[in-house]
Amino acid sequence: MDPILSGLLGVLVGAILGHRLSLGRDRRKEFNQATELLRKNSIIQLDSMEDDYIGTKRVTEDEIQTLRSIIGDKRSKKIAYAFKLYTQSHKNYSQSQPPSNPINPQPINISKIPECKLALKKLIKSLEPL
Repeated sequence: MDPILSGLLGVLVGAILGHRLSLGRDRRKEFNQATELLRKNSIIQLDSMEDDYIGTKRVTEDEIQTLRSIIGDKRSKKIAYAFKLYTQSHKNYSQSQPPSNPINPQPINISKIPECKLALKKLIKSLEPL
């Protein structure tokens, strides 16, 4: 093969490959920046969970939708599934609690706390940096 032609072919292949790699790097950076605050807040919530209280700060649907608009389908489905488990566990926890009555307080049902923690851990895992 002609040395000039092989040199041009090498430059072309190198440019295409370099471009693809830089796109992947930029996509990873964008994802990591988008998930950083959400992941940090989720870890703080997990750390603040006590044996009888799951806290008041929650990951919201709006935060997840914003994140899903940035990332691809495969990763988006994984995060959406983890968020669904997370919201369902909080709903189960809330429904299992007795109504608050200052005159005759009821004991708090703590059986749903591990379920909430597990769901939050799955959500945090789905938000891990690439």
